[in-house]
Amino acid sequence: MDAATVATFAVWGALLGAMAEVAARFVLLKFAPTQGSTFHLNPIAFAVGPLVNLPVFAIVTVFVWLAARALRPPRAFEAVVFAVLALVAFEVALITERVHLAALALLAAGCATVGTRFMNRLPQHGLRLVRVSTVAMILVAASGALILRVRQAGAEKRALDGLPAAPAGAPNVVVLILDTVRAIELGAWGNPRPVSPNLDSLARSAIQFDRAYSTAPWTLPSHATMLSGRYSHELSTGWMSPYNGQYPLLSELLRDKGYATGAFVGNTTYLNRRWGLDRGFVRYEDYQIDLTVLWSTSNLTRFLVNRVNTPSRHRILVNGTSANLIRERFLGWQQSIGERPFFAFLNFFDAHAPYGAPAPFDTLFLGRRPRFYDVDNWEQRDSVQQAELRAGYDQAITWLDSQIGALMADLRQRGVLDRTFIVITSDHGEEFGEHGFSNHGVSLHTTQTHVPLLFILPGAVSAQRVGEYVTLRDLAATIADVTGLPRGSVPGNSFTRYWTPSVAANGEDPDTSPILSEVAGQAKLRSWYPAAHGTMHAIIRGNLRYTARDGGGEWLYDLRRDPLEKTDLSKSEAYADSLRLLRAALSNALGTVGNGARR
Repeated sequence: MDAATVATFAVWGALLGAMAEVAARFVLLKFAPTQGSTFHLNPIAFAVGPLVNLPVFAIVTVFVWLAARALRPPRAFEAVVFAVLALVAFEVALITERVHLAALALLAAGCATVGTRFMNRLPQHGLRLVRVSTVAMILVAASGALILRVRQAGAEKRALDGLPAAPAGAPNVVVLILDTVRAIELGAWGNPRPVSPNLDSLARSAIQFDRAYSTAPWTLPSHATMLSGRYSHELSTGWMSPYNGQYPLLSELLRDKGYATGAFVGNTTYLNRRWGLDRGFVRYEDYQIDLTVLWSTSNLTRFLVNRVNTPSRHRILVNGTSANLIRERFLGWQQSIGERPFFAFLNFFDAHAPYGAPAPFDTLFLGRRPRFYDVDNWEQRDSVQQAELRAGYDQAITWLDSQIGALMADLRQRGVLDRTFIVITSDHGEEFGEHGFSNHGVSLHTTQTHVPLLFILPGAVSAQRVGEYVTLRDLAATIADVTGLPRGSVPGNSFTRYWTPSVAANGEDPDTSPILSEVAGQAKLRSWYPAAHGTMHAIIRGNLRYTARDGGGEWLYDLRRDPLEKTDLSKSEAYADSLRLLRAALSNALGTVGNGARR
């Protein structure tokens, strides 16, 4: 067996593994999505995957070939074939999240054994098949990538050309989501650590909401609410179910009004097109060709990165795109659409686990890099580990903050900022041991649902700090109001009542939008997570926050006195009347908001 044949097998394996993985994902997506095919369904993976796979296959095949030549030369061909087929089978098998790794390795070895026996019986025919299929797969990958790219570009051009004329003077809108950033981690919301100088400076001249709450403690339903004005229980979005389009999204309404609509998302796990939130966006950028996305294109590279991403040594971002790339792509798109008003939705993912930031931000607050990274973030952490994790989290937020400052400077330099309505918020927060566990999407505590909310308005508007409790459910209604969409286009109460006297004078009732947060239960969670035991709902009335869990369990907190929800008052006689009223309020909210609230 010569070097050229070894190279052919390496290329063949890289192509076959990537394409078999994509095919398996599409099959599982239709018939068994809970097996793990929900994530990482990159439509260009059939073309990019082979390139990502190639170094892995090349290293393995060359090593096996050299070892076999040294130890058992007559078996070199058989050894290389087995190694390549085992890698292909292992790549496909890694799709599932329900089978032990050792079992997957045994399955891959069994498949490779069968394939190797076939190849040994007909080596010349088998080698010819490998060469022909390699050329065929290269042609399919190259032509498919070209066709996909041309189709996307053509569809975007047709969509832009087909937009109606926008109303004169229509403001631009930029919604900037700081994925996983909780309010209490920012200086403007009380953190003494200097993590967010740019945001803090912006807050001093903006409309700042001190007590804004997300409708869900994880990405997909929270984003769906912000785009639709609907609560989680009204929507189809779930851990394994995408948005089904039952209600119009802001992007659809604004596109039909003449806005150029663009979304640029860092979170490629729950915000890729598979989840349905791309509706109405003329440009929707999820998977792009950059290093962080490449890591997650192939099961093999993702598997290797997760082995490198040990809790105490390394942090390589997977399943996401860095904030600087999101900013650059948005700015490039904004420049390409001319003077047409735009609605841009940006998701910055860098504060999500595993926490950390690029240099020089990676040594902030500690004088060194953190010694612990939250890679397997479902485990319990001690206080030392939590301190290290939080330092990495704050480093990431400072990095994001620098990108926000750069984005504002870019828009100002282009002369765009003075006619742009800017929203800065988060989809949810994060736990760092405040309630005995880490992560998000596992309870409804304020650490996961209390989020920052800033409005930066074009023109001369006095800065304000709003101390009332509000819900991100009203964000869609606010943007609809600002952009002149017809009243009632989306449900909710516009926040413009806080800075527009004529709106406030109309007597809109803030209680029309219940301050409601929800999370579906997950049986796979460890027992210490509250959502492991059932679906949870929470509502705020006055200063009190009431949380109930399906199947049993309720909690009551006074947020003014106990903002981190450390003391449960649900068993206190002094709060018995309040508890009854809040139970009724929660029941009413869950039973009536589906009819749509007035805005």
